[in-house]
Amino acid sequence: MSLPDEVVFGDIIQANPRNAGVVYEVRVLRKWSVIDRLHPERVESVNMVFVDEHNHKIQATIPSDLISVFDHQLVEKNVYQVWSLSIDFNFDSLLPCHHRYKFIFNRNSKVIPSDNPLLPTYGLSLISADSVHKKRLSQRYMVDVVGVVTAVQHDKNFFPDGKVTQSVTFQMNEQRSSFECELSGNLVEEFRKSFVSSVGGLPIVVLQFMKIEISQGCTLVEGLEGITRIFVDPSIADVTNFRNGMAWFLRRNILYRGLSPASTSVPMSHLVDFVRRYPVRTIEELKSNPELGVYFLNARISDVVDVETWWYPLCNCPSIFDGYIGAFFCQRCNVDKFNPAPKVKIAFELEDETGNAIFKAFDHVMISVASSIEVTRGVTIDQFYNAFASIVGKSIMFIVKKTNHDPNGVDSRFELVRVSDHETVIGFFTHTGYYKTPSRNVGKRVRNARRQVNIPISVPCTSTISDLVDEYLVAAAANFEQNTEVASTSRTKRTRD
Repeated sequence: MSLPDEVVFGDIIQANPRNAGVVYEVRVLRKWSVIDRLHPERVESVNMVFVDEHNHKIQATIPSDLISVFDHQLVEKNVYQVWSLSIDFNFDSLLPCHHRYKFIFNRNSKVIPSDNPLLPTYGLSLISADSVHKKRLSQRYMVDVVGVVTAVQHDKNFFPDGKVTQSVTFQMNEQRSSFECELSGNLVEEFRKSFVSSVGGLPIVVLQFMKIEISQGCTLVEGLEGITRIFVDPSIADVTNFRNGMAWFLRRNILYRGLSPASTSVPMSHLVDFVRRYPVRTIEELKSNPELGVYFLNARISDVVDVETWWYPLCNCPSIFDGYIGAFFCQRCNVDKFNPAPKVKIAFELEDETGNAIFKAFDHVMISVASSIEVTRGVTIDQFYNAFASIVGKSIMFIVKKTNHDPNGVDSRFELVRVSDHETVIGFFTHTGYYKTPSRNVGKRVRNARRQVNIPISVPCTSTISDLVDEYLVAAAANFEQNTEVASTSRTKRTRD
């Protein structure tokens, strides 16, 4: 059965028992089975969360006697047109969204697939950390939260019946507040796997369909096995906006000591690294050769392009943890506890006789060739340009790590691991014939005020629980008034005797 092309789809927020005949175009955000508590081998119902083009959501339920009819017709993440659904109050103890009603499938309900790509893929309704702690109406509704993970602890939970489950507890941070989260069961393994693709410092994690509990007097955001969704550094507009806001906050407020006079000593091991047997490459060879790895490079710094600030997991040694495989782990110290710390990455434009490219480096890597920066509140590009002005245009040696190759050269990524202009290092590469890029004079760059505001404008991506509740309650009240007016005007008036 198909619908006419001119059909107007209903807005989920307007759904109520009086307009049950409306057609809705929805995406199945989440789908899970509800097990009968008295008979664990039976499925009591199948629950879903629908989202429409307005990002309005509603719970939908397939009763046990209709699971065989509709369960296979509705696949998570797909889009459908549905109609002839029953609508009733949602009296469930824990609600996945803030709609007061829910859809209930009946024998007359209709479902047909749709291919509309414009419906939201994630359907997030993120709430702030302050809203988590206020706990207003929190224990009735599932919530979506976002934050930077700044602490991780893996545990095993032992129960009186002998059952043992794994759990992971971690802290999520916003700009000025934080909260604790806990995942258990299969969600722990999903959490581990999600971190594999995380790169570039401590990750931003989005948790969808969580519940808020009070544990030992503290607020805890808990996962629901089979319902909660986990996203690590997802490419979502809200998350990009959140990252921009966090980076802007850190860049403005970091108490920067990275290039202060007390930290300018360079370990001898950094110089020894230049006698290792790494291949020597030009910039053109680095860009064109698809092989990833570590290389020597003789080049000049021509400009300081950008300054990035973010949080990184640091060991006490103090190494930066490269990744997360089950747990953060420092091979040098044999520990898995890390300290979240703000770090600065600088993007340089390097050039040699074959071309140029953008390379990034942590500030501590560049200490040996930088002028000191006094302790400051916040960082700017010009601040670092002045610190490296003495070596701009000077031919020096780099150890470069190529981490990604793009055949078009657009998305190839290079990181500076070591840098040196020490006469012993320069003499060694001159003797071997690899020091070939001459120094050249580079004009002093005029200070550009626009360089100081290169973080995209961001607006808050979170809301409060009360705001989300009010949105649906106001809509429900408007629907009630509208239906009352229609009923009163259409009623047949009784004549007087």
